[in-house]
Amino acid sequence: KLAINKWAEKDAVIDGETTFIRQGSKKDKGYQITIRGRKPGSFIDCLKTKTGYLLVRRDGVLLIPLSKVHDVINDDSVLEQDTVDIYIVFKDSKAFLNYKTNTIDVTEHRLSH
Repeated sequence: KLAINKWAEKDAVIDGETTFIRQGSKKDKGYQITIRGRKPGSFIDCLKTKTGYLLVRRDGVLLIPLSKVHDVINDDSVLEQDTVDIYIVFKDSKAFLNYKTNTIDVTEHRLSH
């Protein structure tokens, strides 16, 4: 059971971890999620340290550890950019996280469907 410590429109604290809430925009490649930020505690900053979660409210709820998002990007130099686009794809009752040609199955991080 997860503890919700704080809840706002675009961010939350779940089990003491910073959580970024994104719905994603429907694109040809899937639901696009743009990661932004240069300040301490920003989305990119947390992604660099692999701490926190991405919560996606599409086809149920996905709560993906940022360590998994970091794994799919697999290039720390990308995190020096101002923005990074990743995609969530739902196919055959599974959920996938894509960055360029890299894909990981994130179905196990689905909280509800």
